[in-house]
Amino acid sequence: MNAHLETVLINERSGATAKVATAVKAVLYVATWPARLLRARRNFALIAGLSEHELKDIGLTPQDGMSVTALDADEDPTVHLARMVTDRRRRRKTP
Repeated sequence: MNAHLETVLINERSGATAKVATAVKAVLYVATWPARLLRARRNFALIAGLSEHELKDIGLTPQDGMSVTALDADEDPTVHLARMVTDRRRRRKTP
């Protein structure tokens, strides 16, 4: 078999494999959406239930809790809030 033809066949298989992989990722994303949504809502409810004192203890403000309402419904607010706290701490340390 000619080297060029082998390369073309390999590239076609790679393209097909990539398309299948992309389709599988899309199906998994859609299938796991309800679980991500429930987890995000549960975490948001827990954060919303914290008092101002409890929020301050973990480096947050009531406004931080409200800011996560702008996130996508299935996006975990704890990731966003943890990033905010880390950024704040980093800014305090730098002169």
